[in-house]
Amino acid sequence: MQIRPPPRVPRSLVISSTLIAAGLVLVGVLALYVLPDREPPSRVLGVQAEDRLGGTLVISWIAATDNVAVLRYRVYRDGSEVAAVRTPSYEDASLPVDVTFEYRVAAEDEAGNIGARSDALLAASAPLAPGLQTLGWAQVAPSSWSLEIESATASIEIDRFEVSLVSSTLEVVVSPRPLTSLPATAGNLTLAFTDAPPIGELSAGDVFTLATTGAGAEYRMRVVYLPSSETVLFESLLG
Repeated sequence: MQIRPPPRVPRSLVISSTLIAAGLVLVGVLALYVLPDREPPSRVLGVQAEDRLGGTLVISWIAATDNVAVLRYRVYRDGSEVAAVRTPSYEDASLPVDVTFEYRVAAEDEAGNIGARSDALLAASAPLAPGLQTLGWAQVAPSSWSLEIESATASIEIDRFEVSLVSSTLEVVVSPRPLTSLPATAGNLTLAFTDAPPIGELSAGDVFTLATTGAGAEYRMRVVYLPSSETVLFESLLG
């Protein structure tokens, strides 16, 4: 039996098929690079603020996602853009203290698409505690100590004093309100305060006196000032 060779495909048809296949591949490749990216990044979530006091807030959030890549984040304060950053955090400094601001964040991709803004976050920065220097605790009697303020960078309007006796089973707190009720006694602690001018403010020359009928325990005192209820002094001593 005679075997016949397969029919020959015309050369022009082979070339045409090859060109068509190459063209389809080229069209597919070009489509990947030429067609514009119109998909925005995901909405920013988890916006939170860290107060570093004195007019500085650090705003942070969960990184957004995108079909290509997130390029940067736009940060808005009270509706106006204040920064464009590449990492999911922003330090907003030189703010007025005790003023509440609204923050929102939106992600932007390399094509310029901007995602939906985050939910609003309300945040405020508390003032820095004025610097204080004391002469340290001095024992003035077997069960009495005094603490004098040597200097203060600014006068502090006092909100309250809190003194506590801390042990494994007991906590006694003296927190007089108003301050004119000093000296005040709670449990075995008595707190007195000598207010040097300016009256009603924590300043140089003020003296705290702490007396106790107990012994061998640790006592802690803190002073809280207005308007932000920040602690400006925290001292401890052993009875």
